[in-house]
Amino acid sequence: MGGLGFAAIVGAMLAVQPAADESCVLSYSAAPPITQVIRDQSFDFETYDAVCEAARRHGLELTISGASGVEAERAFGWASVTVRRAETGALSDVEHVSTYLSADATEAAAADMLYLAVNSAANEMAGHIDQHVRSIEAEEDRLRAVFSAESRASPRR
Repeated sequence: MGGLGFAAIVGAMLAVQPAADESCVLSYSAAPPITQVIRDQSFDFETYDAVCEAARRHGLELTISGASGVEAERAFGWASVTVRRAETGALSDVEHVSTYLSADATEAAAADMLYLAVNSAANEMAGHIDQHVRSIEAEEDRLRAVFSAESRASPRR
């Protein structure tokens, strides 16, 4: 894949979501279907301000995965939300997961279930930011140790 094609995919995956009052901007990465749902409806969870301020303070962005669809005459949407340090890419090993179901077996209902799941999982992060930061710091320490050991190793021939 050429450089432009790769850049287009990465651009579709990275997004910035402003808060309703524009006082804090919550950055996130997600696959295009999730990004589209968030762009169409914006984040809407109770702890948005607390999560956004903590993310800004610690240099974090949300990493969101999930899916939606219609199966067995029900619409579903699930999401997993965690954080990574934007500067280093170190990912927290703490995840917040949510699933929603609807008897309305339509793709529109499935998109709504995904939206609810994303917001529900993101809402749970507020009480766990310190745990995320400790996880990321441990990962960064591990990576520094690995790369420091590799830099001292003799060159390969």
